[in-house]
Amino acid sequence: MCDHFAFFKEEYGLKSVEIILATFVYPTKTKECKRKSTDLKCFNQTCRDFTSVAMLLSCLQCVYFGCLSRSHIKDHLKSKKHCFAIDLQYCNVFCLYCDDFVYDRHVENVNLRLYLDYCQTVSMENTLHPITEWSPSSVTEVELLTNNCTQHSYMSDNSYFGLRGLINMGNTCFMNCILQALTHTPILRDFFLSDIHDCNLLPFRSMRGAETSRAGAGQLMLSGVDERQSNQGALVLPFGQTNQNCLMCEFSHIFQEVYSGAKEPFVPYRLLHLIWTSSSHLAGYEQQDAHEFLISALG
Repeated sequence: MCDHFAFFKEEYGLKSVEIILATFVYPTKTKECKRKSTDLKCFNQTCRDFTSVAMLLSCLQCVYFGCLSRSHIKDHLKSKKHCFAIDLQYCNVFCLYCDDFVYDRHVENVNLRLYLDYCQTVSMENTLHPITEWSPSSVTEVELLTNNCTQHSYMSDNSYFGLRGLINMGNTCFMNCILQALTHTPILRDFFLSDIHDCNLLPFRSMRGAETSRAGAGQLMLSGVDERQSNQGALVLPFGQTNQNCLMCEFSHIFQEVYSGAKEPFVPYRLLHLIWTSSSHLAGYEQQDAHEFLISALG
């Protein structure tokens, strides 16, 4: 949460955000579509990089488009004493004071509402997975919640819920600091805790019995996984288990562990093993750069 943008919202609201997104990101009228095709480029006369649309931002306090790749939007904000701009591809707010993109849930809600309206207007299939409120749908789910729920039923502003330490497995602080940042990013937290991830690596080879391999300070236990057939004939995972070869499945597991309410430190040895197998330059016990781990995880 950015205090600078919070003050801006209190003073001016989100009308400019809604107008920009409705006109240049989700246009539904012919006139708006023409304006998007002709006006959506950097206003700086010296900028010839017309291909960097992904880095094009719009000022929230006046009519100006500028690219971030060549800092033209920053130059505009500084010269006009404006503070905020919005990315026209991912709809993230850029704060000049913070010199970075900042997350705001209200902007995310405006973006989602306009996107859904756009899909309905142009009869386009909705490719997003809106995070909706969940409630138990069966007696089994109710029993699981009753028997396993903790006292932390919600997270307040001053709550320590979700604060969990990570064990260093021998110069793995570069990985742990990135994990702490990712697990406390609101968008990622909401995604992984909503059970949206659908593993694309299935079906996978079933491993009978237990196999062990050295990973970090402990042993990586690959327990037996029974394959089950779904109604469509595809192989699915048993409840509570994840695909050992899928990085997204492992991130989902880590988010569940961090927000489980447990107080003891967590050992992310399975993630370390996956990184070692997918990025050989990070394998071993030497010190590594945090940004290299982040690039490998995102890749």
